[in-house]
Amino acid sequence: MGKLILLFMISIILFFFISGCTELPEEKLNVTINATEIQEGQELTLLISSLNHKTSKINLEFGSEKITKICEKPEECLIEKKFIPKKGIYLLKVNAEGTNESFSQRIVISESTKNSCLDKTEFNTCSEKKPFYCNAGTIEKNCEKCGCSKGNYCENNECIAEAVIAKIKEINMPEKSPAEKEFTIELIIEGEQELIAGSKYELKLILGEQEKTEIHTITENKKETKISVNFEIPLGTHDLNLLLYSLPQKKLIDMYYKKEAISTISEIPDINPPIIQSIFTEGDDAIINWTKINGASEYRLYKSTNANPAYISYSLFKKFEPEVNSGSAQALTQGTHFFVITAVDYFGNESNYSNVKEAVINE
Repeated sequence: MGKLILLFMISIILFFFISGCTELPEEKLNVTINATEIQEGQELTLLISSLNHKTSKINLEFGSEKITKICEKPEECLIEKKFIPKKGIYLLKVNAEGTNESFSQRIVISESTKNSCLDKTEFNTCSEKKPFYCNAGTIEKNCEKCGCSKGNYCENNECIAEAVIAKIKEINMPEKSPAEKEFTIELIIEGEQELIAGSKYELKLILGEQEKTEIHTITENKKETKISVNFEIPLGTHDLNLLLYSLPQKKLIDMYYKKEAISTISEIPDINPPIIQSIFTEGDDAIINWTKINGASEYRLYKSTNANPAYISYSLFKKFEPEVNSGSAQALTQGTHFFVITAVDYFGNESNYSNVKEAVINE
C-alpha cells in the first residue's frame, strides 16, 4: 500500500512539472554551425536566431568580423552568415542583448589537404574566370597575375573597362574673355555606343601657348559625358587645338582645331540695350521685334502687367538666342502687358532695359 501511495505522489509531481514546462516555455538562443573543424578554403556556415521577445539585438564576433542584428520582431531576429576563413584557431562569440543568453565555440581551421579552391582551381593558379586566383585555398582577385576578361585591362590590380570609340560632339566656350581671368571650356563627348562605367579618356587641350591634359573617368553607363576645363590666358587672340584619346592604348579617336578661337581683352565695355521696334498681337500671343546687339550672348525679355509704365516692376519672361531678333510671348491673359528686353554679353553682364512696348489682349 505504501508503495502505491509513493508512486501516486511521484506521478502527481511529474504531472505538475511537465504541465508547468508546457505552459511557460523559455526560448533559447539558437546557434547552428555546419562544423567546428574545417580545412582552409572550406566554407563555415552560421545560423543564429532568438525567439525570446526580450532580445533587442544579437551580436556576433568571429575573428575580425563583428555583426549586429537589431531585433524589432522575434521572427526577424536572425543572422545567416558564411565565412571562408584562413588557417588558425578562432573563438566564435554570440550574445543576445536584453537577456543573459550567450554562446561561444572554438573553431579550428587547419591547413588544406586539398590542392584546389572551391571552384576547382588548383592552388596558386588562375581561375578560368579572370581575374580570380586560387591563393592557398582562397579565391581572390588578382589581375596582375591572371589578367582581365576581354574588353578590360588591369590597373592597380583592378580590372577596368577599355574605352569605346567616341567623338567630340559639342564645344562651349566664350569668344571673348578678360585677360588673366579664369573661364571654362565645356565639351560634350559622345560614344559610338554606350560609354562604359569605369572606362577612361584622355583629353589634351592646347590654347595659345598653354597646354592642359585631363583624364576623365566615366562614372556610369551612358551615351555621352561632359568634361570641363578651366583656363587663364594672357591678352591676345588664341587658337584652340583639342585631342581626344581612348585609354589604355592612348589611341587618338578625335581632334578639333579652330583658329583665333578666343580673344582676351583688358577691359570689358558696357553692352548696349536693344530697341524694341514693334509689337503686335495675334489672339492671346504677342510678336516682338528688336534690334540686334554686337557681342550679345543672349536676349532676355521681361514683362509686367502694371498699369503705370513709370513704375513698372518687371519679371523675366523668356530668353532668346543671340542669332534671333524676334520672338513671341504666348498664352497671355486678357489685359495690357508691358515688355522690355535686355542683352547679355559673353561675360554675363546685362544691359539696361530697352524702351517699353505694350500689348493689349482682348477677349
